[in-house]
Amino acid sequence: MLLSIDAARRTDIQAVSADSDYDAVIIGSGISGAIIASELSKAGKRVLVLEAGSATDRTLRGYQEYVTNFYGAATKDNQSPYPVNLNAPMPRSPELRKLQPGETNASAYMVQSGPYVTDTTYTRVFGGTTMHWEAKTPRMLQEDFKAKSLFGQGVDWPLNYTDIEADYQIAEREIGVSADVDDQTYLDVTFPKDYVFPMQGLPLSYLDQMVAKGINGTDVKLYGETYPIKVRPYPQGRN
Repeated sequence: MLLSIDAARRTDIQAVSADSDYDAVIIGSGISGAIIASELSKAGKRVLVLEAGSATDRTLRGYQEYVTNFYGAATKDNQSPYPVNLNAPMPRSPELRKLQPGETNASAYMVQSGPYVTDTTYTRVFGGTTMHWEAKTPRMLQEDFKAKSLFGQGVDWPLNYTDIEADYQIAEREIGVSADVDDQTYLDVTFPKDYVFPMQGLPLSYLDQMVAKGINGTDVKLYGETYPIKVRPYPQGRN
């Protein structure tokens, strides 16, 4: 049953958010937070979404300002369009530096230990990292959930691939993922019988086709296992 709120208050963001009674509070308006908020709202729950980005981010004018910021930035990394917010800093690629094994860099937003570093970023604006997301949506491999047991790295997930397979289907439908199951069934990635992605898979580009001519049918040996190489299109979000 939906909680009753009069029509006027429904359109007044400040009046609605000032009410302290919520069934759920979601931090961040990126794709994950947005989908969760949508599902909870459909279930009749009252939801508050908190976002570090300013309210102007939601407007067309705000998006146009991002483009202007990018063109005017001396250094163009994936966060260049967005203004610096000291209250909500974001990881920046130029802050990365090579690290030796065991060395730790705590000067950037993300604290990382060597020798491997990542330029993974997330954007604190309305819409989150979807503001520069390439919309590539591959599913995790089954072995990714057991990284500690299999490879001695990180920790094992408390869940496995089967536990969240149905959630993948929901997310793929919401995002509008374009892919063909036959292209994605590799390295033990499995799908339910007769599963079809929401949108038809993209064909290989001309460049991909030329690369495929040269490498399809090649095998690579890694840690005692042999893997056949084949050029496949990424599953791609189209909504």
